[in-house]
Amino acid sequence: MTSNNLQPDKVQREAIEAQAARLVVLLESSTDPTDPTDRDAAHRWIASHPYHAVAYASAADIWKKGERIRLRANEQGLNEEGLAAEAGEAPIQSSGVSAARAPVMSRRAVTTAMLSAAAAAVAGVGIARHFALFGDHRITKKGQREIARLTDGSSISMNGDTSLDVLMDGNSRKVRLLRGEAMFDIARDEKRPFFVDLGDSEIRVLGTKFNIRRKEGVTELAVTEGVVLVTNEGAAPVNVHAGSSAVIRPGIATTLIQDPALVRERVAWTEGFLEFEEKPLDEVVEEFNRYRANPLVIGDPRIAGTLITGRFGLGESDEFVLALESSFDIKASKGGNGSIVLQAN
Repeated sequence: MTSNNLQPDKVQREAIEAQAARLVVLLESSTDPTDPTDRDAAHRWIASHPYHAVAYASAADIWKKGERIRLRANEQGLNEEGLAAEAGEAPIQSSGVSAARAPVMSRRAVTTAMLSAAAAAVAGVGIARHFALFGDHRITKKGQREIARLTDGSSISMNGDTSLDVLMDGNSRKVRLLRGEAMFDIARDEKRPFFVDLGDSEIRVLGTKFNIRRKEGVTELAVTEGVVLVTNEGAAPVNVHAGSSAVIRPGIATTLIQDPALVRERVAWTEGFLEFEEKPLDEVVEEFNRYRANPLVIGDPRIAGTLITGRFGLGESDEFVLALESSFDIKASKGGNGSIVLQAN
């Protein structure tokens, strides 16, 4: 299809629905990690034609229903191993309605097998509703910042190299932070808590302001207003109050840090600054490199632990290097590919 205004014919619809089912498995599965490049390509496909979004939303709806069925079976003590042991067949019940016995299949197979039902559902549901079900995918490039404004009055300030999914409808508000950093300013809604899905952990709020940064193996949380509930898989839930921060690691008790100065440091980027208080040079360099096209490089491990205190604009890394040379016994020289190498003088 070359135009978004063209209505797909039957053959095209079947191909679109099959692709939508594959993408649901790719994007919705909690057991299969998704490469960010694949995820972004999937979202571009969904956004490229209205019917792509419709087909995806219908397949995703069926996926979610299948998940609820599986959860119901688990509550009744019928795990997948137990079901498979019953000669490969099992009764499925949902909302008190019995369905015909069928071979046990994975959720991948169930999603694909139910495509015809998804197509029938699409015919009677408006495109706007499906866009609401799917939500929106946002991504920023390195050094780019963007504010995403949500339909409930909330806003999300995205730092550079950040990717997230917004999923909102009349019953729920949810964001999946896939990578990067974002500042959330959440409108209060007693009936619809706001969730941030971090994979192995989850943030729940009614209305508050907080910053989340996902790093390899760890997530940093800083709360500026209200209270945030952190649910970490394998650990007890923790409330994080305004003026406090937390370090979240999968399966490990969340570490609380009651230090308003650290909170201010972690959210300074939203005002266009980087703020450091007795921070090792290697960590400072890492922060500046988030906003540089060509990196700063520590060429001498002896200076890596030099403690830095100061406040700089996000784009003032060159000024920072000059300050290093004038305040410490450190010299800077040009390296390969435009990098700046820092060494002991």
